[in-house]
Formats: sequence, C-alpha cells, structure tokens
Amino acid sequence: MKGSLQIKSGTYYVVYREDGKQKWHNLHITADRGHKREANTAMQKFLYECEHGQSETVEAPPLEIPTPIVEIPAPQPVEAKDEDILFTDFLSQWVEEIKPTVKPVTYETYKTVVDGRLIPYFKDKHYYLKDLKGKIFTEYFVYLKEHGRMKGKGGLKKKVVLNVRGVISSALKYAVENDLMKSNVIEHSRLPIFDDEQTERVIYTPQQLKTLLTCAEQTNSSATLFLNLVITTGARRGELLGLTWENVDFDNNTIYICQNLTGNTKVALAAPSTPKTVNGYRTVSLPPKVMDMLKNEKAHQEENKQLLKDQYKTYDYDFVIRQADGSIYHPNSINRIIRGLIDEAGLPQCRIHDFRHAVASILFDNGVPLADVTTQLGHGQTSTTEKIYIHKSNVAKTENMSVLSSVIGL
Repeated sequence: MKGSLQIKSGTYYVVYREDGKQKWHNLHITADRGHKREANTAMQKFLYECEHGQSETVEAPPLEIPTPIVEIPAPQPVEAKDEDILFTDFLSQWVEEIKPTVKPVTYETYKTVVDGRLIPYFKDKHYYLKDLKGKIFTEYFVYLKEHGRMKGKGGLKKKVVLNVRGVISSALKYAVENDLMKSNVIEHSRLPIFDDEQTERVIYTPQQLKTLLTCAEQTNSSATLFLNLVITTGARRGELLGLTWENVDFDNNTIYICQNLTGNTKVALAAPSTPKTVNGYRTVSLPPKVMDMLKNEKAHQEENKQLLKDQYKTYDYDFVIRQADGSIYHPNSINRIIRGLIDEAGLPQCRIHDFRHAVASILFDNGVPLADVTTQLGHGQTSTTEKIYIHKSNVAKTENMSVLSSVIGL
C-alpha cells in the first residue's frame, strides 16, 4: 500500500487510497522542523498495519475527494528540507541540543564561540548547510588571524583559532551524524601560517622556579600556596582550584586530584567537573613544607569564618584555594596574580600551564622513570608525556661524539 505525508493544521497526516477512495489518517505528530523523519517512520508503520489488517481505525478525511478516472499521486507538501537550514540557525539549535550531553564548561565554551564569533561573522553571509565548503572556513580562519579580536584591532593566535575550529568541527560532526550533511567539510579547510608558530615556549629552570617561589613568599603573595602546589605537583590549574579539604590527607602527606574547576560563569566555578581524562584521578605526594602551608591555610580559613561569620562566602564544596572572604578564584584572576609575581621576580613570562612542562622535564632529567612522570601529570600514555611535556636540549652532548669516535675509529 502506498501513501504520502501531508500537513494539515500543523500536523502530519498520511494520505492513502483504500477501496478506491482517498483517505486521511492523523499521525498526531507536529509538523515543526525536525519531525519529518519521525512522521515518515510512523507513516510506514501505519501503511504496513493497514495492508496486513492490523489497523484498528482509519479517520475519515475532512473533505472526501471523488475518485478520478486516472489516479494521480497526491502532491507533496512544499516545505524546507533539513539540509536547507541556515548555518547560523543550525549552530543555535545544535548548541542547545547538545547541552544535556556535555559538561557545563564544555557547553559554556561552545556557547561563547557560537554567539560571540561564529554567528556575528556568518549571519550576513546566509550560508546553508548544503552550501558549506572547506574554502569558506579557510577564509574564515584567515579573517580570525588578521581581524579576530572581539575588542580592538588585531588578530588571534593559532591556539585560539584552533579552538574555534574545534567547535565548528564538533557542530558539523553532529550534522553528519544526524544526516544533515554528507561529510564534515571542516576537514577540507586550511589554517593560515601564524607568526607565533615559531615562538619558543618558556620553560623555567629549577633555579627560576626557586626564584619565583622565594619572591612569592617574601612579598606574601596571595598565590603562594597555589604556586607551591603547581610547582610540586605539576597539576593543572583547574585541578588545584577544584581541590577540596576532604581530599587533603594530612596523615599521609598527599592530595587526591578528582575535580576540575574551570569556566567563565559563577555556576561553572561553583560546581567542579570531573578531571579531563580518567587518568586524571590520581593521588600525589607533597613535601613537608607544602603540607605545613596547607595546615596553616586551613587554620586561617577557620579564623576567617569565625571573624566574618555570615559574610564569609561558602559553597557546596569546601575549596582549599580561596580568598580571605572565602570567595573562590576565577581562573583568570590567578593568571593575573601569577603574571604580576613573575614581573616582580624579574623573570620572563611563563604560562601557569607551562609549569607542568618544567616539572615533567625536571623529574625526567633527574632519573624519575617516564611512567612515574606520566602518572603524576595524569596522562594515559607515556608517549603523551614525552611528546608534549618533556623538553630535551637541542644541543648534542659531548658523550655522543665520544661514542661515534670510538666506533668509527676517529
């Protein structure tokens, strides 16, 4: 039995012929965008049941049409196809549809990129999903490199553009998974050459780390504890901001890393997410000096609670790293404090995340097995640690020449 979908009063109907008459059956499925596949499946099921005598009721049509001498198929409704959706409309729908399936901080990142970068750029271009090509995004990445800053003139660095590209890729992958596109065209795009690609990352030596710690202590910096934790654990910024007192073991001089505090909203900051990977859950030992600092900090926080009473900021989690009034630090605030401290110490600027590189290199260079360094940093594979975080000198060692000379006979 054959039939077709029709829309009447905002609802999908099956139009079919039975006993020489055209009939309509209400599927009770709204004709809003995105429900066509559901309606098509329901239609096929209904027609099968009719043909095999399983259908219980068939609704009469609102207006019976006389049987024509020559049967003419019912006209298909004129409606936009799924792939005809504008790219900007799709992005707005996508970011809300995936919200229940991703971490709050991930949703927040996607939402910021979609609303702040993608829609403002593409809204006047009126690209449909079916029209997207790699070339379109290559041009967009060139634009970001040259004019991508939201405030003021100037372009974006490669890392920021890569993050934007990642968001686009996730959105188009979703479109492919839901049969809205045949392929993820972002894979056919290219990035421009960035001036900062050759910029050498600053990795502190042990002496530079010691200089920075000394400066923090002498100036009584509010980030002294945080800085000591970063340098002695190699943990990520968010992992330490998310550390709570229940995960500090004073008896065994360890901390248990099991949360990640990151994001740009108060909601995300007050609700830690899980670590970046399953290997991010780990126990890390601390030296006695840092454990003493933790004990002193806990005592100070108890004193501040008694002093400020209701004015002391509390959360559902009892965070270790917090301000005098109990407030937790925004990740960007910690960045600013550390940058100021680095300037005061007279050192070259170094990102907080690059302290992980320094810790990994120091451990490895001093005989700590690569597998142990990998565990401390929370990686899943030693190859990740070795490739990204362990920095070896580009200067060939004298021992190398001795070996060659001995073997070759020079």
